[in-house]
Amino acid sequence: MSLISKFDKLSVLFGIDFGSDSQWEEKFKLSKDFVKKHDRLPSCHSKDKQERMLGSWIDWQKQYKKKGKLSKERQKKLNNINDWKWEFDVEKQWEGQLKLLKEFIKKHDKFPSYRSKRKEEKILAMWISHQKVNKNKLSQERQVKLNDINGWRWNLEDRWLVVLKYIKEFILTHNRFPSQHSKNKEEIILGRWVCTQKKNKKKENLSKKSQKLLNGIKGWKWEMELGEQWEKQFKTVIKFVKKHNGFPTSCSKNKEEKTLGYWISHQKVNKNKGELSKERQNKLENINDWRWKNIKLHN
Repeated sequence: MSLISKFDKLSVLFGIDFGSDSQWEEKFKLSKDFVKKHDRLPSCHSKDKQERMLGSWIDWQKQYKKKGKLSKERQKKLNNINDWKWEFDVEKQWEGQLKLLKEFIKKHDKFPSYRSKRKEEKILAMWISHQKVNKNKLSQERQVKLNDINGWRWNLEDRWLVVLKYIKEFILTHNRFPSQHSKNKEEIILGRWVCTQKKNKKKENLSKKSQKLLNGIKGWKWEMELGEQWEKQFKTVIKFVKKHNGFPTSCSKNKEEKTLGYWISHQKVNKNKGELSKERQNKLENINDWRWKNIKLHN
């Protein structure tokens, strides 16, 4: 089983941790075994391919914790690794990636590409993309170091076009657009990207060129379909119930909770009118403690 799947790469590209429990447990076990064998944590700057991948995975766990995206259970497991520390030398990590990039360019006389079949090259391409996205947050010193690389450009268009290519490949294979409500995690990421483009256009934050490229996709629509909107709200309710152990209320002072509370009430009204499909009724009834009357509200 590969250590970094296509899904893993998309997760890194978007900066989101959607790793399944089995994927996470696999890498956790490999990291733990590495520490037991070598009496140290794996390094993302190692010349060894497997160690470098494990080192990158560990660094991402630290970043996810910092962003509040790592569960308490996973944090507890990582804390049990010998000599585990949550803080890492950010500067050392950045310099290590820069060194790997320079070595790659020197060896291949080109920049790493997302289209490569080599995992290490794709990861470097994602790192480059991350620097460009965060240019305004980069120190002047880091910008200078990147500008010193022969052929370096700050243009973000390449990254956007790469994701567009993934979208087109998905449509060609499945004869439909990716959905952010899919059970397939790679499809979720692509579906969210599609929705983001629609939101960006609505906010007048999408270039005419990008709009033209998206309009060129057969079946592209800028308005979100009603079914997609319903699924989005449904998923949000599930997350709320799981987090708060109760349903949202329309009486809440919290704007988001209030909106969800009204949405739930609307579903009940639609059911009474006979305007809610059996499929949607079944989905709602599968939510823990769901009742069509007197549902349990969170404290």
